[in-house]
Order: sequence, then C-alpha cells, then structure tokens
Amino acid sequence: MRGNNSKHSWTRGECGCYSFIHPCLIRSHPHTELICCSVLVIACALLVLSPPNSKVRAIGVSNFGVAKLKKLVGKTRIPVAVNQIEGHPYLTQPDLLDYCKKNEIVVSAYFVIGSIRRVKLLRSEDDPVLLEEPTIAAIAAEVKASPAQVLTSWALHRGTVPIVKSISAKRIQENWDSYSVALTNAQIKRYGFA
Repeated sequence: MRGNNSKHSWTRGECGCYSFIHPCLIRSHPHTELICCSVLVIACALLVLSPPNSKVRAIGVSNFGVAKLKKLVGKTRIPVAVNQIEGHPYLTQPDLLDYCKKNEIVVSAYFVIGSIRRVKLLRSEDDPVLLEEPTIAAIAAEVKASPAQVLTSWALHRGTVPIVKSISAKRIQENWDSYSVALTNAQIKRYGFA
C-alpha cells in the first residue's frame, strides 16, 4: 500500500488515495498467487473495517480485473477511484474498461506503445512489436504523427489516461504532442483497433 498526501485537494493530515498494487504473477514461483491474494484480502478487509472518520478518501488499484473489482466495489464506503492496467491494441480489455466506466473508475493505462521492455520471464521471443505494426504505421502516415503518438492518442480516444515515459527531451515533446493527434472512429474501426 502506498499513501498519497496532496496539499492541494485535502486538508493537512488527510490521505488522498491509497493504492493497492497487485503485481503480475511470476510464473516460476508456485506460491506467488496465494501470497498476492492473501495480501489483497488483508488490505481490503482493513478498508472494509475502516472507521467512518478514516482519512482515506479514495482507493487506487493496479492490475485488478473485473472479478477483483467486484469484490471491492460497494463493500467499503471508500470508493475505488483508479485502476492502473496494461492497455494497448494487442490488449484492449473491453469488459474491464466497460466495468470501470460504469462504476466511475478512472482507467490509467501503462505500456500504451506495447510491452517491448517487459521482463524476459513474462514475454516470449516471438511477441509482436506494436510500434512496428503495419496498421499503426499506416495510421501514423495518415495523421502525420509517429507510431507512438498514434498509440497514445488511441489510448486517450478510448477514455483511458495513458502513462507515457521518456528521458529524452525530443520524446517528451512527442508525448506531449500526442494530445493533439486526432484519430477518427472510422480510422480506428477500419484498422480493427476499436
């Protein structure tokens, strides 16, 4: 659990949002899922049992699917505000996105340009590279943008908050410029990434 105390939104001493990080399971360890679920159950129980004067105002979760969200949403007076998930055209997660929208949970998407730097243990050698996808290149040529900008714009188009990262000034500016890349519904549907 991580607490976030914001000076701008809350009075001194109040906690803005607690985040529960549900790690990706490491396939090589037989007890990882049991450990992760036990920590999650304990953390959720603490929130359900939190007193009415608790200073926690919202909960942020990471990598929660619909089933885990259903166990948490409505079981505590503290609302789930954000779910941080992997999201790109190879992993659209439409059911999860719909559930979050219906329950007013903001979806924050990481790996919006694909998971090319994913830990070797969690990927295979033949995983496709989204930035090299011909469909993305075609859209990028049409809108005069880079493939990364198209993918970031795609994430914005579907109502998620993309998490982008760079240490290069040029790429930071490119990430910022992604907000002005306009994709039409027709373009997205034509290429099958709706």
